[in-house]
Amino acid sequence: RMTAKEEGNEQQHISITFYQWQFAATLVWWILVRALVKKNLDDITQGSVFTCPSWLSDRLLHQLQLPKHRRIVFVASLFSLAVGGGWGFAVAGVQPPDQTQQVFVRFAVALVFSLYHLVESSVTHRHGEYPLLYNVWAMCLPSLYASAASWGIAIHFVWSTGIGKIWVGGGTKWMAPSTMRFYLTTYYNAKMKLSRPCLPSLNRWVCQRSWATVLISVFTILLECGLVPLTLLLPASLRWIGCTGMVLMHLGIFLIMSKKVGIVFATTLPTYLVGFQCTADIKTTHWWLAVSVALLPTLLSFGVLGATLPENWPSSPVLLFMWSGEQAKVLADTLMTRDTRVVLCTSDKSAKNIVGLPVIHHGSVAASTSNKNDKKAADQAVHDCVLRVIGFTILHKPLLKNEAVPKPGCCQDDWDVNVFVRSLRLFLESDRRLFETQSGQPLVNAYFVRLDPNGNVQEVLSKS
Repeated sequence: RMTAKEEGNEQQHISITFYQWQFAATLVWWILVRALVKKNLDDITQGSVFTCPSWLSDRLLHQLQLPKHRRIVFVASLFSLAVGGGWGFAVAGVQPPDQTQQVFVRFAVALVFSLYHLVESSVTHRHGEYPLLYNVWAMCLPSLYASAASWGIAIHFVWSTGIGKIWVGGGTKWMAPSTMRFYLTTYYNAKMKLSRPCLPSLNRWVCQRSWATVLISVFTILLECGLVPLTLLLPASLRWIGCTGMVLMHLGIFLIMSKKVGIVFATTLPTYLVGFQCTADIKTTHWWLAVSVALLPTLLSFGVLGATLPENWPSSPVLLFMWSGEQAKVLADTLMTRDTRVVLCTSDKSAKNIVGLPVIHHGSVAASTSNKNDKKAADQAVHDCVLRVIGFTILHKPLLKNEAVPKPGCCQDDWDVNVFVRSLRLFLESDRRLFETQSGQPLVNAYFVRLDPNGNVQEVLSKS
């Protein structure tokens, strides 16, 4: 016979555990950001461009991007997790809600956190917190169903990243020695100390041995596309293997690839810790819910659309380092590390009048308009396309068409950047989802340009 304490624990909703873990992880993340960069999270996640979901009013999201509104949304999201975990009531000295009231609390947490995620991800395009977004809504279900859905969410997140590597990077080509060697070398040579690996000597040791880079790549695919999905067939007592595998993977990223990339995913850890704790027996209703959440979104996307899920909040294909080594090198050489860029701009700018304008990169904010009486005036600048429409961790699905992006195994001469620019402009004009944060005007033009030593446009190399 169970004691009263054990009965209470059994009846405790899984959301309490999730909110508490998530609050702790988020608070640590915010403190780390403040300690490392001397700024608050809402400050460092600002940018000169935001992406609006196709179904949402861009004017509403533009208002939410105002600094004063962003801070309120960010603080409210952390507070909501504390309230959901029961700590907010304890601190305030208020009686915790009963079971009926808890349902409304969970819905309130989901709404507040969704608002935060929309505001943050529309600028940063950071995929690590998509499992959080889905989990706060899963927690609105009855406890056993919420636990099963959380398990499915963890698998969906990991499996999607693996499928992306196979789909975009070419599977076996992604597992070639050049892929991991490229990513490890790129972060080893990063300008920011925080972006470099914790153990640079180990990074160099791995890069000098093809068998080591291949082993890491193969392990990654086997983990993301094999072990983690196969936890659906494991008994509850062994599902911790999936969580352990993911924690070790992120630890490895921190040690030999990038401290920054490893830390950024700190807020994803509660998804693994809670999700893989699910005790649903195989072939039960709860288990089938986990299977559906884990596999159906990606399977239906490929079956119906013939491609990954669209990058259209709250949907995301969760593409993370999906390019093969050759593809990533072509993109880096053309769009990131040399003196050429593809830039985005508003309709008032053309190939004739962008020469001399500064290029604003992802994570930077445009200087205030010189016309103080017209806050809607377009930025006197153009915007780098990297990490806004394409990058190591983002790719909008329309750009996969018409050979607009480098193919697996390609070299520099194989990629026609003009095709990419034309496809990009068609995407910008048809979707009208990218906007300047300052003016609220849509970005509809794209140009391939050369930069001068000061980072300004020196020459337009190709007109879209």
